[in-house]
Amino acid sequence: MKNISMLILIIFIFGLLLALFFYSSKNKFQDSITLELFSNPTTGYDWYYSFEKDNIKNNIIQEVLNKYIPAKPKDFKIYGSGGKRVWQFKGVKPGTTKIKFEYKRPGQNNNNHIKSIEFIFKVNKQNKIKLIKKNKLD
Repeated sequence: MKNISMLILIIFIFGLLLALFFYSSKNKFQDSITLELFSNPTTGYDWYYSFEKDNIKNNIIQEVLNKYIPAKPKDFKIYGSGGKRVWQFKGVKPGTTKIKFEYKRPGQNNNNHIKSIEFIFKVNKQNKIKLIKKNKLD
């Protein structure tokens, strides 16, 4: 009975340490950060982003990847059912900056979006980047 209790305790502690490791590693500085947002360009809507003025002036982060990955038919059983828009950003210069993503049709002004999300990033002296905050605006 003591052996079973000890085994359960060891498994519990191991699981707790594993969860703590994965939680803490998510918010560390990295070479780059990948963002994924559900998108369905077949509807005419897609994600568009803008940097805050500080990043445009100081070039704190830079986009290195922007692509659309359609859902596999086996996932949704319907063609044209959407997928995800994937971006990758890297740090260029130390600082903090904000990116605002809006789900809208091309050419629409900022007031005609369906959803908007804001991400705040920090870049350290080694040009490593980390996500500080994500705000769902709509």
